[in-house]
Amino acid sequence: SEGITPSSVIWPEEVRPHMESLSNFYRMRHSGRSIRWTASLGQCVLSGNFVAARKLLVGSTAQGLVLLAFNQSGDWTPETLGAFTGLDVETINRMLRSLSQSSPQVLKKAGDTFSVNLNFMHKLFRVRLPQPSSAATTTADVSETNALEQKLVEDRQMLLDAAIVRMLKAKRRLVQESLEISISTSMPFPVSRSDIEKRISVLIERDFIEMENAVNQSEGTVYLYKS
Repeated sequence: SEGITPSSVIWPEEVRPHMESLSNFYRMRHSGRSIRWTASLGQCVLSGNFVAARKLLVGSTAQGLVLLAFNQSGDWTPETLGAFTGLDVETINRMLRSLSQSSPQVLKKAGDTFSVNLNFMHKLFRVRLPQPSSAATTTADVSETNALEQKLVEDRQMLLDAAIVRMLKAKRRLVQESLEISISTSMPFPVSRSDIEKRISVLIERDFIEMENAVNQSEGTVYLYKS
């Protein structure tokens, strides 16, 4: 497939130990969760040693993947660079254009081959790399972002469902207002009243909980755990 997908990226040896260390730490702190590394969404800071001086280069993770490849070889074509990094050629070309044609020019081009511009100079020590044009964003990039956002929504819905059921199972009976306040204050992310009401409706349809038939005007709507 085209674009940057987590399974296609070949992460450089320089960063793999740090990625593994952070993943292990995250799994220890958050049971049942894992980190998904996505090159199209992150940022990185690289240290570049040029003839004039050392510079810190701030750019996207994809740009970092491209630049780190020059530690292994001084010259790359888009095709060989794509095979080395796991990024598709279209994405590689976008990264190379941003690094060689826009100012500041960290790379230089000779024919179809790219190499590091060792004579690179900039008045700042910390240099922000030019980003590829947003108009050049691939369909795969957009699809991946949408898929990640949808996965986030689904994960949060599952956490909300589990919290509602767990709270009603412990209390057996809760007034809607108390349930909503307890849930909204216990979740690790912002939750609106409408979000909770939607999940309550879903849980009623799935026979996890039910609404008390006799409505007490002083209490309002009451929900019960359905064993």
